[in-house]
Amino acid sequence: MNLNGIKLLLESLATFTPVNSLFSDPYSFVRIIYRVLQLSLKNPLQLAVAIVAVVTGASLQLMIPEFLGQAVDQASALLE
Repeated sequence: MNLNGIKLLLESLATFTPVNSLFSDPYSFVRIIYRVLQLSLKNPLQLAVAIVAVVTGASLQLMIPEFLGQAVDQASALLE
């Protein structure tokens, strides 16, 4: 790669801003969420199952450290 190629690469990187393309319209995110809600409300049973699954999954993830702590305590008690 010669010096001109490096210069062109650096200039293109300096002007490349993917964040601006996503957030150029301040309401684009709101419109996307609104569309997703519209689509999900067409199937209320699936929406309810999805919400229950998310809450259950989050609860189980929060229980993992407690279970691991108990397992470590039991293993250390066996080794003493």
